[in-house]
Amino acid sequence: MSLDYVEALSGPLAARAKINSAIMSLLLEFGNNRARSPEDYAQRFIKDYPESPKMFAVQRWFVSKTVKVLGPTPPVFSLEYWEESCTGGAHPDSSTLYLNIDAETGEPVTLAAVLKEGSMPRLTQIAETHFRVVRKLTPTADLKEAYFDFPNNRFRLNDTYGFTGKSLLFFYNYYEVGPRSNGTTEVEIPYTEIRDLLRPGLIK
Repeated sequence: MSLDYVEALSGPLAARAKINSAIMSLLLEFGNNRARSPEDYAQRFIKDYPESPKMFAVQRWFVSKTVKVLGPTPPVFSLEYWEESCTGGAHPDSSTLYLNIDAETGEPVTLAAVLKEGSMPRLTQIAETHFRVVRKLTPTADLKEAYFDFPNNRFRLNDTYGFTGKSLLFFYNYYEVGPRSNGTTEVEIPYTEIRDLLRPGLIK
């Protein structure tokens, strides 16, 4: 078992408390409950490990969680959370998400707060172009025929986004828009392509 994470040590005290609390909420989530501390999480995980698993007698259980700084670009910055675990299924599971935070307040920052009003359709078009390049799809290829399951067969942005020093990042996890065999998809959009869509001063 591994829990590897960062901690806010500078900035306004109230903001630090909110940021660190958000980090702990991710790390210590245990099923439908939350462990009290990393030590408590480890004890619960060990306790849940079956002494003689019947179906997976030779399978090694593990969990690894990581929180790191994705983009140190105040006033808005992003933390990347990654988790991989194996607790008796047919294969390990993994997922990625991002925490986007106002460094001065510690409050979450939405994509809508960073974009100029009315910019979402244009951003979606740009993101779809990058998505198709990453997935080696032509501009007119049918998404459903390529085994991608978007609502109404139209590309959509998801809520897993973060801000690096140079780009806006979207990440599609396993099963999110298709079968596991499709894998994950990372869509990276340089700020140079969308500078006119961003509110001034929030993203450097």
